[in-house]
Amino acid sequence: MKVSQNVRDLLNRQVGTEFEAMIAYFALATRFHLDSLPELHRHFSRLAERKKENAVRYLDFIAGTEGTPKIPAIAEVELHFDSTEGSVKFALDKEVQVIEQLSKTAHKAKEESDQATWKLLEEAIKLQDEEICLMRELLDCVRTAGEDNLLLVEDFLIRKTSVTVEV
Repeated sequence: MKVSQNVRDLLNRQVGTEFEAMIAYFALATRFHLDSLPELHRHFSRLAERKKENAVRYLDFIAGTEGTPKIPAIAEVELHFDSTEGSVKFALDKEVQVIEQLSKTAHKAKEESDQATWKLLEEAIKLQDEEICLMRELLDCVRTAGEDNLLLVEDFLIRKTSVTVEV
């Protein structure tokens, strides 16, 4: 599989972006656990796990292209927020950062006729877009509910993330 060094470098950078988001989401999950908000805790824990899975997928892809996977240094994530709204806004900004980096890498892969990387990232961008939509909805819900009604946000997450199983 032919993948240029430029695309590999961007994928390695994406690994760092995903791990940075993972760390931020685990920190947010801990904050919500301490605030006794189990659904927000679960939501951000799941997001953190997804980011870790994404990073590992990119590392495996790079290794499979005979490239050298690299995990860039992760900057310290500052996570002191006075409000739930600030926390969720921070998470939304992280999601936007992730998709911007994905889009840049996908564009470069397409420009270089790198179909394998393009296909990998096309699906990732689609899933990332869904995560951004959900995070925007969550932010709207937090803003509507206010800090004094966060149980409404918990209920929103239960309804939004529950899976209906038909028997």
